[in-house]
Amino acid sequence: MEIVLRLKSTHLRKVLRESLARELQQLRKEKIPCRLHTGKEGDFLHVKSEAKSENEKRYVKLRLSRFLGEFFLRHGLTLYFYSLWEGELPASPALQQAIHEALSSRREDPSLAPLRPLIVERLSSYLRSTPSPIKLDLEGFLYFRLKELRPLLSRLAYEVVDEVLFRQESEELLDFLANFRQRHGLDHHRVHCYYTAAGGILLCDNKGKELAYLPPSDFPEEGPEDWILGTLILLGARQIVLHGYFPSGAALPLFAKLFRLRECRSCPFCAAPKLKENKSPRAKEP
Repeated sequence: MEIVLRLKSTHLRKVLRESLARELQQLRKEKIPCRLHTGKEGDFLHVKSEAKSENEKRYVKLRLSRFLGEFFLRHGLTLYFYSLWEGELPASPALQQAIHEALSSRREDPSLAPLRPLIVERLSSYLRSTPSPIKLDLEGFLYFRLKELRPLLSRLAYEVVDEVLFRQESEELLDFLANFRQRHGLDHHRVHCYYTAAGGILLCDNKGKELAYLPPSDFPEEGPEDWILGTLILLGARQIVLHGYFPSGAALPLFAKLFRLRECRSCPFCAAPKLKENKSPRAKEP
């Protein structure tokens, strides 16, 4: 019995070949002779099994159906993504890396898990009903025999695009802010950021001198973090010591890339009355 798998993606074909070799090794341990080799045509992988009975053949097909089902669950989005935008993606190494990371982060997307039985059943039915040598084009199978996956994969693919574009814009923003700080920022390299008892945000230098203060009454509707970030950039801050304040989950990546963050651990600044009862009536600009 022979099964010929076709997969155009060089990267995914390598992943498939390595994982398939392990699966066939397990079958050989069960005394079912199987081997894998790459044909003269680079897109193809040939699985050959010397099953001794029809029951063994059915068992091998069932095992391969489950194996390929897991492959579709883990790598179907990547397969669909590159098929969708084949030849249209910029060749920038940085962009390609960002796409790879975004796709990898969705490799175990839980929204695909409920489709596992459907995928395995379609694969099993195809392998059972097709005479040897069985030819299986994985991209074609995904497009034409697993149509139920396509709406979900389309949504995930566009999420990947949004994430990559956002990441690219974020990198450009980081470069701009870092350059602006270098050119125009003051020389307060270490700044202490304190959340006061009154609910305001106080920035001071390493000696406790107030640099800027934002009372709670002046907080923007979306929160104080844009003010904090902009003021720290103008101050030329490199390291931020946090006293009772910590950036939100959405802002943390930006803060962490621009500054070295350190949380206060009962340092003298936290015990200083000036920090706890700030009397500045209005925000001071550095």
